[in-house]
Amino acid sequence: MTPIRPTLAALSLAALAAAAPAQAQEKVKFAYLKTTTMVPFFYADQKGYFKAEGIDLELVPVQGGPAAAAAVASGSAQIGYAAPTPIIIARDQNQPYRFIIGLQWERTPDTLWGPLLASERSGIKSFKDVAGKTILAGPPGGLCELAWRDWLAKNNVAWSSVKVLTNPFPQHQAALEVGNADASCTPEPFFSSIKASKVKPVVLGMGYLAEEKRRYLIDGVFATDAWIATNGKTIGAIKRAVARAVKDLNTDKPLVRKILIDEFKLPASVADTMRSDYDPELRMDVADIVPVVEALKRHGMIKPGLKATDVVAEAK
Repeated sequence: MTPIRPTLAALSLAALAAAAPAQAQEKVKFAYLKTTTMVPFFYADQKGYFKAEGIDLELVPVQGGPAAAAAVASGSAQIGYAAPTPIIIARDQNQPYRFIIGLQWERTPDTLWGPLLASERSGIKSFKDVAGKTILAGPPGGLCELAWRDWLAKNNVAWSSVKVLTNPFPQHQAALEVGNADASCTPEPFFSSIKASKVKPVVLGMGYLAEEKRRYLIDGVFATDAWIATNGKTIGAIKRAVARAVKDLNTDKPLVRKILIDEFKLPASVADTMRSDYDPELRMDVADIVPVVEALKRHGMIKPGLKATDVVAEAK
């Protein structure tokens, strides 16, 4: 038999390599709520940044942090997006969740995202006027419930003096417009939409914790202890893809506007008024959870024994 020449052998090996299937992408389902914090994820998905890191990320929409936690618990998602409060409360109830990626933070007076507002028709001018009124707090145990409790307590208004509605955030504007509710705590993009509506909102306060001067987390990505223990490389890959997207978005603001219009279906006039700065660090520090844990204890929403270290995954 005539030996295969080296050049032909090399060509044969190259052909075999070309015919081999592409490296399998790791499937990760992500339960999320459609707030503007998610813009980097939509962009990274569109640009193929997750796939470039070997991740096939499937975005699974849910109604809020508790629903994201339920999706992760059931296995219908591996990771979830939430404010810290539902995850801390779940951990307090022995659910094995920890945060793995930090997305946005607040600190008075430098960076404030969370608005508490009242409709013009309600006649509310200050937190003192909220007593006896109907407020929208989003999902039970959510960051907006904590925000209302914290601001009302600071202004000596009893929690028991208000009627609390737990309508999903997309319903807040309509409830305020028709008078089914008097005041709301709602994240973006719903806040900007309300500002441009006939609600004519009166902003009572900004910040989810009343005048908290320490930096604290307001949303992030979480997973179960078991998944975290075996998926360190996957977590790193997701963070790299999102960080790449954040860099793009922070240097090209029209990209954010386009996503707000295309993905969030916002009118251009509303998209033009919205903030679009994204924190490039994506780090998850125990210190950033401490103020939230303390506030939850202060208002009796969790037991005294829970520690901030219980809900933050150790950096790998």
